Amino acid sequence: MKNLLLKHSSLLVIATGSFSFFLLNIVLRDFLKNFDYSLYSIFVTYLSLLISFGLLGTDYTFIRISDYRENLFFTNINFLKVIFSIIFIFSFIYTFIIWKIYFYNYNIFYILIITFITLINLLTYNILRLKSKFFLSQLINNFWRFSLLIIVLFFYLFKVEFSFRLILEILFFIFVITLLINFSYLKKLKLSNLEPHVNLISLSLQHLIANFILSAMNFFDRFIVERNFGMLELANYFFLSNIFLYPFFIFQNYIGFKEVVYFKKEITVNILKAKILKISLFSILFSVILFLFCFVIDYLGLYKLNTANNINIIILMLILGIIRNIYSILSGAGSALANPSFVKKLNLNSTLLLFSLLIPYYFNFSVELVLLSFISIWLIRVFIMFFLVKKEILLKTLT
Repeated sequence: MKNLLLKHSSLLVIATGSFSFFLLNIVLRDFLKNFDYSLYSIFVTYLSLLISFGLLGTDYTFIRISDYRENLFFTNINFLKVIFSIIFIFSFIYTFIIWKIYFYNYNIFYILIITFITLINLLTYNILRLKSKFFLSQLINNFWRFSLLIIVLFFYLFKVEFSFRLILEILFFIFVITLLINFSYLKKLKLSNLEPHVNLISLSLQHLIANFILSAMNFFDRFIVERNFGMLELANYFFLSNIFLYPFFIFQNYIGFKEVVYFKKEITVNILKAKILKISLFSILFSVILFLFCFVIDYLGLYKLNTANNINIIILMLILGIIRNIYSILSGAGSALANPSFVKKLNLNSTLLLFSLLIPYYFNFSVELVLLSFISIWLIRVFIMFFLVKKEILLKTLT
């Protein structure tokens, strides 16, 4: 039993972080005013976007070219310097943009520090992954989630009045603690220079485009809802998505984070198909259980979820969650096989998908039609990714 827990300790941290975030969004929905809750939803979306492409694709290239063996971390030192330069320069750029659009009434220094540390966390997270320290990597990745939940619940006991300003201040102090943890680890790292066999800038650019497209597919729906239906509708949409869509991220994060390491060692078309079938069946079963669980809670009056009034949105969110889970397997395989040619093909095939997102953005569709458009886009993306990965596997077996 002990060995089993140690083997899956990283999954336990992912589950704890995701469950903490799940509870946090429920708790804050009751504690914050609607407008403040909408600001909170935008800010956590901003953090997610930073994690997706804040390092401009260099983090994915970093994983691709780096290795850890014999207590030494092998990577290209000059490229690592480029990553640190991006962290310092773009922290200011990202902060100014998000502050100017949404948070001009709040302390820009807090947002800057949180942005900077989020990018540092991303680098440390990937270093730990390459060292197969999955538990520590996920601990750093999820630290702010369960820390914020604990502090919010503690403040609630003392009847502290909540606002987005208070949440921002709490996050600032949590991220400062995370920075100290990062530095204590990074300063012990022993580096050895490794000359790459690919064009690092070109590969990073391709990854940046790919992740920008994927991030738009993951998060652009929130901005569409906010633009077309207002901040109050965004609060409801964000609340529902965190109950019926976010739980899937527990598995998506774990799949992408572990399968890329597995696929780098062994990958065939049959293995890929078997994993897709397995995750598909699991995701369908999970979505049914999640819906029934929430329906019973609502029906018994334990917590007001308004499942009857939002049934169409809920079902569409569950379908979207299933499709994203399937994609996470393909994403792990794609990351393991990635080369400039592969990423370029994926980007070219996905460009039209990115432009198609402008249709629901500029037209006042219903929330259901917005979700349907995203489901269609994700299905197309899954098929594109599958055929590209399959082709890359077959080419690999011939060499």
